[in-house]
Amino acid sequence: MEKNLFFIGFMGCGKTTISAAFSKRFSRNLIEADDIIVERAGMSVKDIFAKQGEEAFRDMDTQI
Repeated sequence: MEKNLFFIGFMGCGKTTISAAFSKRFSRNLIEADDIIVERAGMSVKDIFAKQGEEAFRDMDTQI
């Protein structure tokens, strides 16, 4: 049975870089939480921060 692996950490610490390399190396699907947030919100992360604030973004991130 395959298990999921989650990369968590501060902004800019390399989660995307490491997860992309891991995904490629082990032929696993890569799902970015930010991409799901952008799709659900209908706006970019930058726009979410500007229009709704960091707390709203963090709430969405927690839901993911």
